[in-house]
Amino acid sequence: MKANELMIGDWVFCEGQPIPSNVTIQSIAEDGVWFMGDKVEGAATFDRIFPIPLTPEILEKNGFSFQNWWRIENGNPTIYLAEHYGSWWLYQDDYLDTREYFAKIKYVHELQHALRLCGIDKEITI
Repeated sequence: MKANELMIGDWVFCEGQPIPSNVTIQSIAEDGVWFMGDKVEGAATFDRIFPIPLTPEILEKNGFSFQNWWRIENGNPTIYLAEHYGSWWLYQDDYLDTREYFAKIKYVHELQHALRLCGIDKEITI
C-alpha cells in the first residue's frame, strides 16, 4: 500500500511481523507504519501492508443490517451499501440509483474513510 491511501486507525493486513495479522495503523512515516493488533505490535514497510477486503460478514459484525442492501443508522446521515460488479457502492438515501452513489469501495479502510467523511463516528471491528 501507499502512505496516501492510509489514515491512523485504519484496519489493514500486515504480512509477517511476527505472524500475519489484521492490525490498526497507529502512525504513518515516510518509510512505513507503526501498527497494533491483538497479539502483535510493531513497524512494517508499506510493501508488507495490504488492504482487507470488505465482506458481508464484516458489515454484519459492525451493525449494518441487510434489507435488499446494507444499511447503517448512526444518527444522520443513514448510509446504504449495495454490491455492484465486485465493489460496494455507498449511498446516502434508500433510492439506490447507480448514478447517485457517492463512493465505490472494496476494502475496510475505504469504508472507514467514507464514514469519517460523512461525520459518522463508528469504530469498525474485524
